[in-house]
Amino acid sequence: MMIIKIKQSSRVPRHGVTLIEVIGTLSVLLAIGISSATIMSSVTKIGRRGNASVQQRDAIQRFATQLRTDVHQANELPSSTETWPLQLLGSDFEVRYQWSAEQGSLRRTRLESGQIKSVESFEIGKERNAALRTSENQVTVVIDTEPASHSFVVEAVHRQPALETPTPETPNPEKAEQ
Repeated sequence: MMIIKIKQSSRVPRHGVTLIEVIGTLSVLLAIGISSATIMSSVTKIGRRGNASVQQRDAIQRFATQLRTDVHQANELPSSTETWPLQLLGSDFEVRYQWSAEQGSLRRTRLESGQIKSVESFEIGKERNAALRTSENQVTVVIDTEPASHSFVVEAVHRQPALETPTPETPNPEKAEQ
């Protein structure tokens, strides 16, 4: 019978990591990093869209306020029309509104004595459309999107000059007695 002796190794146990463990750890960290970057990108896009939407609503609100002021100050409104530009004439001024679909903006130009006094642009977005309707005493601008998810309707009513109506005279009791 033969006895085999197994020689015990004199190796000292190592306290390190193997290459496979390092690669596994790095791949998990890489996956977490990619997921984080994707989530951050999505959150940033949502934030930008929200900010743009707020800015567009602010521009529409400023436009509505300015249009109402200009229509109120105008001597008369243009005859019924549905095409841009809108031209409002006052006693000493002229205001023109023009829609630019390429720029997604409404532009207001105020002229006094034939000279440009001020120019203002209301950025409402390239995906929006602005339709104009006027009547004898009202200007309506409908600002919508394609496809129409929600529309903004801006109405401005022209002030009518106060008509002097004769008031019936009230009988004076002292005159009636005489």
